[in-house]
Amino acid sequence: MLRLRYPTATVLLALGCGAGLTPVRAQKPLRVDLKIDAGRTVRKMQGGIGASFHAIEEPKPGRRPTGGVWAGSAWGANPPAEDERAWRSLFDHANWLGLDWCRVELEQRMYEPRRRRFECDNPEMRILYRILDWAEKHGVDVFLQQMWSNVEWNAYPQMRGTMEGRLRSAPASIDDFAYGFGELVEHLTKTKGYRSIRWLSINNEPGWDWSWWQGPDGRPVPITPGFAAARKELDRVGSASRCRVPTGPTFRSWSRRRSISTRTSGLRRTFLQRVL
Repeated sequence: MLRLRYPTATVLLALGCGAGLTPVRAQKPLRVDLKIDAGRTVRKMQGGIGASFHAIEEPKPGRRPTGGVWAGSAWGANPPAEDERAWRSLFDHANWLGLDWCRVELEQRMYEPRRRRFECDNPEMRILYRILDWAEKHGVDVFLQQMWSNVEWNAYPQMRGTMEGRLRSAPASIDDFAYGFGELVEHLTKTKGYRSIRWLSINNEPGWDWSWWQGPDGRPVPITPGFAAARKELDRVGSASRCRVPTGPTFRSWSRRRSISTRTSGLRRTFLQRVL
């Protein structure tokens, strides 16, 4: 139990309680004890809004050697899509924050758990629609990011047997991966009509030994073939777009590839999380 002692005037100033009260200087200072019980949990933060507003609910167990969870905080804690009151509370807070940009996270397992077998009405997809409906209504620009694939059918054979392996694995078939991604984008932007989706990312933080899009040896696999294949599939589904790749010390050479930097009109698509 932590006890803090402050004069009354200090407490009133901290709480901003000047309105309708006797001026602070006119009050006789009194001692106030504040008791903080760190052993009693009142509220527990389990998710985020803004930089990471995810729709992933499947538990992601497993720890890195450093102690962190392989999937970070990008899963769980959302209320069911049908819980109107809970979602209204979340969105009221998001509106209070004044958000006009938001990263929305998903994984391929949500919409394509089996090769060429797509799901659009499961609990996680309904949560995704909840978030995108809010963004559409309030003019929030969405950076839609596929964090990883997490599908057994397209992981490397050596990595299919564990959750960690499926999370970290680059697609065994880039073409199959890109086809599914294109189908998702077509469904969201055409069938569902979401115009709030302004940027796309095919993977979270690639290119590191500790991250995702890796080979069986635990080393990063080049992601540029994924960009090119995704570009091809997005053109196939007919979603007018301008593909913009950030430039910088690491990425400048990529922007010279015509398969990645093609330009039409409309939706802006960025396939990287880091904008340099």
